Amino acid sequence: MFTDKDSIEISLDGITYLSLGQYLVNAKFGKHKEWSSDTGRTMSHKMKGSLGAIFDKITLYFRRLNATEIGIIAPYLDSEKQWVRFTHTNGTKKVMETYTGDWEVTYKNMRVGESFNCSVIARNPRA
Repeated sequence: MFTDKDSIEISLDGITYLSLGQYLVNAKFGKHKEWSSDTGRTMSHKMKGSLGAIFDKITLYFRRLNATEIGIIAPYLDSEKQWVRFTHTNGTKKVMETYTGDWEVTYKNMRVGESFNCSVIARNPRA
């Protein structure tokens, strides 16, 4: 699925959203599988197991940001949970309650950090 980076918004309360498009250079949408505990390889090396669930994940690729800009988005990325709203290619809006992966910024000078990425992962599996 294609996701337009300019349509991605993030919220701490599910009501007020911050548009992330101005901070992003790209966004990658993924469907990530969670396998059940019966999953593995047999003695003959064949895959076995049960698919437990599929979770949506968007990897956000941020441009170089200054300290003020990082100060704006950091509370969203550091929060226990957030809501992410984005537009599908068919024009419909989707909202996901999410958590974030780890993120870190490299500084070559104290004014501007290098570009970085962070993932937002759905807390609930796809229906």
